[in-house]
Amino acid sequence: MRALCLLRRTFDPRELSSLRIADNQVVADRVQLVKNEGDVRAIQLVKGSGAAFQAASIGELDATTRVHLFVYGAEEVWELGAAPAHGMEEAQMARMIAAQVRRLEGVQLVAMGSVEQDTGREMLPGLVAAELGWELFSHVVSLRLEDQRARLTQVVDGGTQEIDAALPICVSADDSCAIGHDPSDEYDLIEKLEGRSSRPASMADLGVAPAAAGPVELSTPPEREPQAVVALAAESVAKVSEMLRRFQA
Repeated sequence: MRALCLLRRTFDPRELSSLRIADNQVVADRVQLVKNEGDVRAIQLVKGSGAAFQAASIGELDATTRVHLFVYGAEEVWELGAAPAHGMEEAQMARMIAAQVRRLEGVQLVAMGSVEQDTGREMLPGLVAAELGWELFSHVVSLRLEDQRARLTQVVDGGTQEIDAALPICVSADDSCAIGHDPSDEYDLIEKLEGRSSRPASMADLGVAPAAAGPVELSTPPEREPQAVVALAAESVAKVSEMLRRFQA
């Protein structure tokens, strides 16, 4: 049994190089792509379970992120498609991830963060689970895998709950999960692993058709007729005032 962990490269919403006004909108120039923190938490969650895992990115990886994934412990690193996550629809990403899971032998757990930090989108875990037909457990803070079952702790309103579930499943990490040590500090491992390369998987390899980019359809909202205005005579106002006075302390 092995897992597949997703790692998206996203813009850090806390890092801006400039702000400007264009077409009556505030436009923010971003500095660089970074590791999506929620996905890093999910990797640490899987590492803590002791499961062997492979990693998949959306789009191409830079050399530093690729080595970091091997330092985390990934057996293989896959680059799905060519476009970064924020440039793709979540539904299309879900189809790509599900197709990659089916290509890999023995994957019974898919883990990722709950939110894409630069766009705020949060439907991907559910869409991946739906594509695979697997159950999704969100807000997971701990995970153990034993005898084809997952024993996990999930954050709920008012505390946590323990769940025993049969594999295969999808999980998304809770924001309270730790992101672990900075892999940049693992100098010895980086030196050993920097020669390892990632493996590309194009959309054609995955059997996923590019999303058709069509014009946005706009519809005219229905016209609203003004409501009739009822004029109250002095006598009616007095009656209403008398009614309200009964409820005053």
